[in-house]
Amino acid sequence: MRRYPLILALIGLCSTPALGQMEAPHNLAGGAHVCEGCHGVRGDSENQSIPRLNGQQADYIFSRVGQLLDLPAPSSGAAISRFAAEADADALRSIADYFAKERPSAPKSGRLAEQGRRIYDNGDPAHFVMACKSCHGASGEGHGATPRLAGQHASYLQRQLERFSAGTRENRLMHFNTLNLSDDQIDALASYLAGD
Repeated sequence: MRRYPLILALIGLCSTPALGQMEAPHNLAGGAHVCEGCHGVRGDSENQSIPRLNGQQADYIFSRVGQLLDLPAPSSGAAISRFAAEADADALRSIADYFAKERPSAPKSGRLAEQGRRIYDNGDPAHFVMACKSCHGASGEGHGATPRLAGQHASYLQRQLERFSAGTRENRLMHFNTLNLSDDQIDALASYLAGD
């Protein structure tokens, strides 16, 4: 079942009653409730280290959790719930779709926003950094399996960009594109996208 992903892979603090709700197939309300234990009501996480799911691309949620399920538990940063490991693909897809339809958090302007916007829109050709919008969309909305970045927590975005740059999170394009980003550029991008 490790090939059937959903962001439930990030849930390590699932309650026994919540897991009991998941035993009926396609119990969307129960499944979303389990996810919301870590990712917040309707996927709008308030914890800076846990990504927001509200408004995220369903295909991205689906594929990313598959990647997390294939990692050794310490590498994923969280335990995998019994449901995530055992649920069928249709149930997982329904929950991913539920979070994708939720209203995303809205970015706001911030002190580093202009610098971050320039990098996002134009890249940094002198350092071989492509424009982020070429993959993630003009407003950071993402599409398909390419994640939404707009409205995500700044500290979460910073950590992911650092991991891509260091090669500890695998994605060839993102590794190449973040390799030459400075810490200040990473901060600016995260600030622009998060609206901090």
